[in-house]
Amino acid sequence: MTKILINGNWVDESEATKQIKILTKGERKFLTALLKIGEPSTIKRISEVAGMGTVYCYIVSKNVEKKGLVKRFGGRGALFGLTEEGYKAIT
Repeated sequence: MTKILINGNWVDESEATKQIKILTKGERKFLTALLKIGEPSTIKRISEVAGMGTVYCYIVSKNVEKKGLVKRFGGRGALFGLTEEGYKAIT
């Protein structure tokens, strides 16, 4: 099963699905690292409707997802989590 980096811990996909909206600043740095290795990605800052603070929506190309570097959570405007393969690619 794919492990996803959430708040500095590797968790399985089912647990990541529960926690995906609490991604921290630390997880955002993987996007910068993906850019450095030539994988297009940007950060879009959006506000939650429920007023629970700010969610960072990770926008990446479909090629990055196909390579297994990130895992998509949700449909349109999905959030993304860094996989172990993605972590290896940037370290």
